[in-house]
Amino acid sequence: MHKTWLIYGANGYIGKMLVYESIKEGLAPILAGRNGQKIFDLARETQLPCRVFDLTSKFLNTFLEDCSLVVNCAGPYSTTSQKLLEACCETQTHYLDLSNEVWTYESIFEHANKWIRHDITVIPGLGFEVIPGDCLSAYLKRMLPDATKLSLGLSMRGTRASKGHLRSFVEAIAYGGRIRSEGHLKKVPLAWKTKLIPYHALPSLSVAMPSPELSSSWMSTRIPNIETYVEMSTRSIRYLKMLRLFRPFLFIKPFLSWVKKQLKHVAQPPHSRVYQKGKGTIWGEVQNHAGVRKEFRIHTNEAYQFTCQSVIVIVKKVLSGSIGRGCHTPSTALGPDFILTCNHITIEDIKPPKA
Repeated sequence: MHKTWLIYGANGYIGKMLVYESIKEGLAPILAGRNGQKIFDLARETQLPCRVFDLTSKFLNTFLEDCSLVVNCAGPYSTTSQKLLEACCETQTHYLDLSNEVWTYESIFEHANKWIRHDITVIPGLGFEVIPGDCLSAYLKRMLPDATKLSLGLSMRGTRASKGHLRSFVEAIAYGGRIRSEGHLKKVPLAWKTKLIPYHALPSLSVAMPSPELSSSWMSTRIPNIETYVEMSTRSIRYLKMLRLFRPFLFIKPFLSWVKKQLKHVAQPPHSRVYQKGKGTIWGEVQNHAGVRKEFRIHTNEAYQFTCQSVIVIVKKVLSGSIGRGCHTPSTALGPDFILTCNHITIEDIKPPKA
């Protein structure tokens, strides 16, 4: 099989970081996106081949037909994943993306049989929270096989969200709160619940948010009840609850487009020194009907650095043919212990306090 692969959205926030990480690992992806000038400038800088195309192009299949793999870094994935996946089916091109959107994850897994029929490997949601969160979920399930409840929390200290991540966050506000209850996604108010979570020695405040692990961890473990949290200050949680009032306006396309355009002034360039100091933590807890609990946390390096390093490992495995066809979560593709093989990772067993 040919080993040509392509990064779509290569000129974006996380896309550039992935390009530079690829070069460090001796890989030479094709750079692609719809912004011709930015793609050409990046290709000139890195001396890598490039292609410019929009996902609405009637020649989309032509741009992918010589590629073994596409890594989609262009969010929001609710608008990009379906078009790329349809083209990947036609060209038998494997597909990865960095989605952090529950609704996108659900849609991709609903068509799992389709990806098998077209003989392609599909692994969505390889952003920071899903890889360690999904692997930790599977790890906890192994520690407590009869677990009936899973809680996960995310802390990203020293990291500023990308423009794409913020755009997805705006869509999440419109989507509203979600939990998984008895195996089904259930609608709840946005920011409906808070919790003190021990990401570090002292617990910190977190708020319930609809994270993609509501889907990925369910697919990986079949634990029927799942809640996901994000570390957030009291002030930010208060603002988040106020945003419930604006939810109806986010369904008006012109207003939603205007809000997303304002985010271009917020995102931070991808190579600031702040990334050398950032740390990520995923906390997880499972519980069974008898009340037995297991609680662990995983510490990583800065979230976007960790994402790029992990995605490159997965790219190599997909190109080598070591991951089976069909739709996978990180842990079903690589096993729960994959996270332990990544650089800069520590995992801690949080022992319950002695009586």
